[in-house]
Amino acid sequence: MNLTLGALINPLSYNLNRTRRLSVKYRADIDGLRALAVVPVILFHAGLTIFENGFLGVDVFFVISGFLISFILMKEIDTKGLDIISFYERRARRILPALFFMILVILPFAWFNLYPGDMKDFSQSLVAVALFSSNILFWREVGYFDTNAELKPLLHTWSLSIEEQFYFIFPLLLLMIWRFRSHYISLILVALTSASLALAFWSREFAASSGFYLIGARAWELLVGVLGAYFLWNKQSSTGALYTNKTANALTLSGLGLMLIGYAGLFDLDNIILGQLYVTLGTVLLLIVNQDTIVSRLLSQKIFVGIGLISYSAYLWHQPLFAFVRIKEYEHIPYLMTSLIVLTFMLAYFSWKYIEGPFRNRTKITSKAIAFYSVVGLVVLAGIGALGHLKNGNLWAYDKDDLEVVGYKTQREMYVWSSKRAVYDMPFDQSAAVKILIIGDSNSGDFMNALVQNKFDSKVSFSAYTIQSHCGSLFIDPDIMVQYIGYQDEHECRAEWKLSETRQKLLEDADYVFIAAAWRQWQEQYIKESMDGLVQEYGDKFWVFGTKHLNFKPSEILQIKPVDRPLYKLVAKTEDIERNAKFQAVLGDHFIDPYAVMCEQELCPVFNDKSEIYTFDGFHLTKSGADYLSAQLQPFVDRIINTRSNLE
Repeated sequence: MNLTLGALINPLSYNLNRTRRLSVKYRADIDGLRALAVVPVILFHAGLTIFENGFLGVDVFFVISGFLISFILMKEIDTKGLDIISFYERRARRILPALFFMILVILPFAWFNLYPGDMKDFSQSLVAVALFSSNILFWREVGYFDTNAELKPLLHTWSLSIEEQFYFIFPLLLLMIWRFRSHYISLILVALTSASLALAFWSREFAASSGFYLIGARAWELLVGVLGAYFLWNKQSSTGALYTNKTANALTLSGLGLMLIGYAGLFDLDNIILGQLYVTLGTVLLLIVNQDTIVSRLLSQKIFVGIGLISYSAYLWHQPLFAFVRIKEYEHIPYLMTSLIVLTFMLAYFSWKYIEGPFRNRTKITSKAIAFYSVVGLVVLAGIGALGHLKNGNLWAYDKDDLEVVGYKTQREMYVWSSKRAVYDMPFDQSAAVKILIIGDSNSGDFMNALVQNKFDSKVSFSAYTIQSHCGSLFIDPDIMVQYIGYQDEHECRAEWKLSETRQKLLEDADYVFIAAAWRQWQEQYIKESMDGLVQEYGDKFWVFGTKHLNFKPSEILQIKPVDRPLYKLVAKTEDIERNAKFQAVLGDHFIDPYAVMCEQELCPVFNDKSEIYTFDGFHLTKSGADYLSAQLQPFVDRIINTRSNLE
């Protein structure tokens, strides 16, 4: 006898007749709806600006998933009891084979195209995928030096983890509440949905990354689907349709309209939750109308159904393809992204036909076989990932002379912030002849690392604090700056812009204040206003250190023999040269242009005479790079700081 959870919880009412599997009527329009979810997601990730809200397709997937799976669970619980093992077997058949196949194919591409730090990150994501915790990993990775999301081949697996975490809990929860009367079940589901939605609104203001990646603020979307399923299950009758034709068409047209409003961005773009509400409510309206309508006939067209059938595999394949092309910096090649979209659907069809289909067929792949393949696959996946993490990616595969070029990610964060961390928000030594305050993002870390290497004629006391790059190191009305940053960063940035008593004291006590940042275009128009306000408030002691970006490509450097590397120079980025020139024009002698200091005719050295590299990534400076900048800054130190300290 196959003893199930239903039998354990309620053995008296449990139906031992397990020979008939419950069938749920197939709805072609739901596959068509999947097409309306996956296509916008893929086009959004391909970079098509017309689909800038295409990411909302993931929210549509969540609602569909919550609806379908909970509807099946409700019927099973109500008729024969919940077979939890069978439930997870179905999930394994649906999710794992295509996922394993995709990862198996991209592993060689990762090995040959990712540098050690990124390969280590990729290895960690393999472990996270195996543990259904990708969302937690990517949430924890959100930080200053985090790799651009577009360059992470497995970033999209965060949504799979959300679903699996939900389904680890939800079947048991549904079983527990099923004994209550109908209206109590509704109240419980509404309460859970409302609590999760409230958390999503709170996260938008105070913890945006948590709200995006973690299940607490995402569960409401799946629960909206659950509510739709419960409504339909509770109301359906054998006597006829639930709605009149007029009502059914009105509901589905409204649902489609709400989805299109969400995708079109006809809402406050600083409040993405409104967009999520549009598409989730629109989706559930389409789902609860289980009868022939204008919209259902449209969604049941072969083109939509065909895309919907391969939508899961298409979702799996698109991100790795796009990521590897962007890693190689090929995305500018005409029609390449279009070709990748076509390739995505070709691979998706192959995966659906030859991987998904056979593994979902119980006559071809038995329950024992799928259990074996699933366990072995997850263990192997986790093992490969753990090995990659312990070995620092593929660092060991590089020659000693190349380690500095490719191993930057494992060293960068530790060094760049080292000097600032040592004196972060630290009061000045009042006995020091010169007090220097450093403010800004990681560019200020580079500047401080260089400055502390200088030969000062007298005792110098340093202090520092950080304003993240995406916030902007300006001292103007925060309400102005908020217009230029994402809503998800507003709470963090307002906290960083606010001057605490400690920082006001530092500004008052400092003899020199240097503000350094990876300056952005929108900040050009406000830099003079910011500096004028600081000078008026605290005196004429402020300098700005400009931005610096080099066209750094490790693959090119690796082709150069170590003996020839001291002669290698990189071209400065044109937009940064122009930005620094604009800053120089309005700030005059109170602006320090890194290119003027470190480069000649816009050509910047990358190695010293010992073939030691100056930059980790084309922006942040290594110890050798800080020493080089320090030497170039010595005339400035002698002219400004040492001269003043000697006069005093």
